[in-house]
Amino acid sequence: GIIWNTRCSIKWVLSYLSRRKQKDIIGHGKDRPESGNTEVTLGVPQGSVMGPLIFILYTNDITEL
Repeated sequence: GIIWNTRCSIKWVLSYLSRRKQKDIIGHGKDRPESGNTEVTLGVPQGSVMGPLIFILYTNDITEL
């Protein structure tokens, strides 16, 4: 039913936004420095289909701050 679909959708979105990691690489070539994997706790995932929608939801109330 609709309640199950809503719960399932919320869980899916939360899992999409949690436990994300980032690695920074500077320069080109095999001797380039890189950072370790760091957990990302804020922001919107880039390069995704859902990115623009999540960005709009994320920034929607920013004018009320």
